Order: sequence, then structure tokens, then C-alpha cells
Amino acid sequence: MVRLGNLRKKSLVGPAAFFLPVLLLGAAPKTDKAFFNGKDLAGWSAADMSYWSVKDGAIVGHSDEPIEGNKFIWSEVPVGDFHLSVDVKLTPAERNAGIQFRSVAINKRGQAKGYQADAGGGLWGKIYHEHGRRKLDWNNRGIEAVKHGDWNRYEILAVGDRIWTVINGTLRAAIKDPEGERTGKIAFQIHGGPPQTVLYRNPTLTHNPTVELAGMNEAELNAELKAPDDIVPKRAKAKPVPMARPKQAPGSSGERPSFAKATEGKPNVLFIAIDDLRPELGCYGVDYIKSPRIDAFAETARLFKNHYVTAPSCGPSRYGLLTGLSPRQNHDASNHAFKKNVQFTAQRKIESFPHLFKEAGYETISIGKICHGGNDELPRSWTRIMSPKMNHPDFQKNIGKNQRHA
Repeated sequence: MVRLGNLRKKSLVGPAAFFLPVLLLGAAPKTDKAFFNGKDLAGWSAADMSYWSVKDGAIVGHSDEPIEGNKFIWSEVPVGDFHLSVDVKLTPAERNAGIQFRSVAINKRGQAKGYQADAGGGLWGKIYHEHGRRKLDWNNRGIEAVKHGDWNRYEILAVGDRIWTVINGTLRAAIKDPEGERTGKIAFQIHGGPPQTVLYRNPTLTHNPTVELAGMNEAELNAELKAPDDIVPKRAKAKPVPMARPKQAPGSSGERPSFAKATEGKPNVLFIAIDDLRPELGCYGVDYIKSPRIDAFAETARLFKNHYVTAPSCGPSRYGLLTGLSPRQNHDASNHAFKKNVQFTAQRKIESFPHLFKEAGYETISIGKICHGGNDELPRSWTRIMSPKMNHPDFQKNIGKNQRHA
């Protein structure tokens, strides 16, 4: 046992500095009663307190007008290793909010930098890094546990470089982040945008917590850990393998070229969505468009000559095609169909046909624009989301070629 009482102040820079962390590691879990008193905002501060109040044991963030920029209310209590549990509710349900932790305010407006446990739509339980590294754990595991439009029990456990989030008793995110912050403060957020109300009810903070969560012990929780998305080792670039071209001339019929076998027992499926293409290709009898490669593909594929859509526009057409749903409300016929229906599709057992493939054991990869505002509008559908880099030198170098040969 180390007795700090007999040490002189200057000794804290030397030997005692090595003993102090050992003492902290052995500290017992302690609930911080000063974190929130359930009655008022004592111990909390914001750049603009007009957005914040307390009602029925909840910290309430509210605005009847559009909100310019994110708003945060900060606890004065510093945290290191901690467990936070809080009931969260958003109105309307599709709004966005979040809980900052191990974070700092970076300007007079109270903007935050640090870890954020996200909330709203398909974002519940995901780990973001505000004003920094951005998406750290953006998986869709356990998203079905979210109760859209109702109270959700949110838990965050951070011990050393390990962080877990849980929604309604279901594990959502788990990262081991050696590069991340170990200390900071907690803040609740109202996201910039349309009018909204966010409630954070009965927040309870425990310092030096036991590593147990969602019915799992420390060993089980450790087994769920992964590296953050921004530092996952990049895969070695594979050397491109030239694809054998069909021997027949462009536009002629013939056997399909022989490619590698599909995944064992299952065919690979490639779905290409192209906005505003129209049937202006050689295979549709148009002579002013030169599309030899697509024409050759059409000769050996199924060419559709009748196509019906749920709405005469790109976004709602993709929404109907991906989800199998017909328009129910006015916004279903607009480009906001995906965004406006996040809550509705989240309540369905299967939200889209990519989700159906995923549930059947496929790896489903989204590349480019499939939804409208972002692929998080179908949060359970993808195992991976990839964004093509339009400014890549190879792409820029071949722009003219791509335009000449469809």
C-alpha cells in the first residue's frame, strides 16, 4: 500500500507519479451524485442556455425554430473511466442528437471535439468523433433494439482505450482505440436543423466502473472489440487481373465469356442503379448513341423493354425498387423518401432487398449513390459502404474515354 500523505509535493513528479495510476485502477466503482440533481441545471452550462431546461427528471433540449449549428450543454464533472446510463427520446423521432464524452469545448459557442455516442434514425449507438476523426464504429448490429419515437435506454462504458455502447440492453458498438482521448467531459447535444425536442432522462454516471454490460462479462465484452473504422489496417492492393473479353464482335450474339466461379453454392449478384439513363442505347434501337459494350452485354442478358415505376423521379423510384413499397404519403414521391421513412423502414423485419441478401449470409456492399442523402438511410442493409473517389487520377485521365464508350 502506498501512503501519499507523507510524500512531499515535489515527489509527485517522481516516484509517486508511477504509483498514482495503480491506486486509481484499484478504486471502487462510485456513482457521482453531483452529476445531475434531477431538479435544475446546477453543474451544467451552455453557450446559450435558452435551449435547455429540466422537466420531470430530464434535461430537455428544445427549439420551436430551426437551429443554426449544433448546441451542447456541458457537465462540469470530468470523466476518465466511466459508465453512463440515460434514457433518451427524440421528437420527431427522425431528428439527430448525441452524447459527447471524453470531450472538450473548442470555442465560445460551446462546440465539441471528442467522442460522441450518436442518436436518432439509424444512428443510435454508433460512435462518432465530433470535429475530429468522424466515424469510428458505424456498424448496424443490434439496430432492431431501437424504439423509434419512444424512450431508449442508452449506456456508454469507457475503460482505458476500450469503449462500448448499448441500446435497450443490446450491444451496438465496441472499439479498442489506443489513439483516443482518455479524459474529458460529458455534453448532451441538440443537432442543428429543423425544430425538435431531445430529452435526456435520469442520467447516472459511475466512475471506475466494473467491466460488465448487456449481460456480458469483461472477457465477453473484450471479444467484441475491434479497431476504429478510421485506423483499420488497409488491405494490400491486389494486382488487377485482366478480364477476358468476348471473342465475338461488339453487338453480336454468342456464348458468355467464362469468369471465375461464384462464391461456394451462391451466385454473386451485381445491381447497378443509374439515374436518368433513359432507353437511349444501341440495344434499344437508337443509332445516335454508340454503346457497343452494353449492346454486347444485352445480347446475352435479359433486356427489359417495359419498365414501370412508383413515381416519375429518381429518388422515389430507387426507394420503391429497394424497399418494395408503394408511395404512402406525399414525401414518398419526392427525393426525401428514404430520409423521411427511416423510422418506418426500421420497424420492418426486412427493410430492403439488400437487407434480405445480408440476412441470407451475403456480404452486401454499397458503392456510390444507392439511397439519396446517404446509405445510413437503410442502416441494416449493408455490411460495407464504399465511396468512389471521383478525383482519382486514373478516373480523371479516362473521363473522355468513359464518355465515348458506354
